[in-house]
Amino acid sequence: MIETALMRARVFVFVVFLAATGGLIIYRRATVAERLVSMDEISREEAGSDLAKLSEAEKAELVPRLIGSLKSKEPTVRYLAVRALGNLGPAASAASPALLTMLNDTGMNSNVGAAAAEAFAHIDPAPVPRLVEALKDRDPETGCNVSRALGGLGPAAGEAVPLLRELAEDKDQELKLCAAQALEKIGPGHRGH
Repeated sequence: MIETALMRARVFVFVVFLAATGGLIIYRRATVAERLVSMDEISREEAGSDLAKLSEAEKAELVPRLIGSLKSKEPTVRYLAVRALGNLGPAASAASPALLTMLNDTGMNSNVGAAAAEAFAHIDPAPVPRLVEALKDRDPETGCNVSRALGGLGPAAGEAVPLLRELAEDKDQELKLCAAQALEKIGPGHRGH
């Protein structure tokens, strides 16, 4: 009787071990791109750690899948995909057009659009002219997102100052504030009135 119980316990442990290792193998097969947009924070952290080990060419291979995630109906997935693309830096240059279209994404209280502007600034080697062009859209939400990205570039965004000064006088209070904050970050002597 004791031997039967012991045998059952061993079989149970073995089955649990097989299930766990099988699950681990399946988990490891999930691509870095899939884990970067996972709702599971631990998966995202591990994917971020794996990302650091990839070559620029391997990072570029992730871009099409991440661009595909930008079409998700779930704002959190779009947000995570945008952030992942930004973390890839110049290796994700193929995502620049998609990120520019994400600037006016209002998901997650417009965090998606703001993250897209920031990601674009990390990816494009000369983002200022394209961000300035996007700033001309005059949509207050997009304007705020782009202003924040330009502010994040600091003095390198000096070319945007004239348009940011205009926006610092806009009737939309939030846009006005975003533009003024961007001017402050770009550097002294660039602030609006």
